[in-house]
Amino acid sequence: SPESYTRHFVDAGFDFLSIANNHSGDFGQEGRTATKRVLKEAGIAFAGLAGTDEYAIIERDGMTYGMCAFAPNWGTCSIHHLDKARQIVKKLEAECDVVIVSFHGGAEGTKHQHVPKRKETYYGENRGDVHQFAHTVIDAGADIVFGHGPHVTRAMELYKDRLICYS
Repeated sequence: SPESYTRHFVDAGFDFLSIANNHSGDFGQEGRTATKRVLKEAGIAFAGLAGTDEYAIIERDGMTYGMCAFAPNWGTCSIHHLDKARQIVKKLEAECDVVIVSFHGGAEGTKHQHVPKRKETYYGENRGDVHQFAHTVIDAGADIVFGHGPHVTRAMELYKDRLICYS
């Protein structure tokens, strides 16, 4: 997206954005660097890149919020690496009042509106087992899990009194 679109996120009041998705690498490292730069300049925290920006922490009105983000795509924190996801969430849980997990995963389109509770493949790509992933991060301490990627509305679930939105 054009860098000027960042203003729309600011105007809408976003504090966090996930940069873990299938388009985060469309313009290579130069694009990722530019994305991080414009978000920092706008005061928007972001998470989702493996090794560098795995999570973000912000404070608002005396509360500390941590967010981490995952996807099945190159350079992102992987939805497939459950041990690493668990480690990141546990770190945030120890430091924050609220832990938010975002994931990009699952097959796309109207034929994939239901969460199958198994690994999903779409266009030959392993899009993850979003059910197992969401339960893993809740078990590790996440307070809420937001999924995106299928381009359709999917189920929501209360698991251990925590909300999971699969898409």
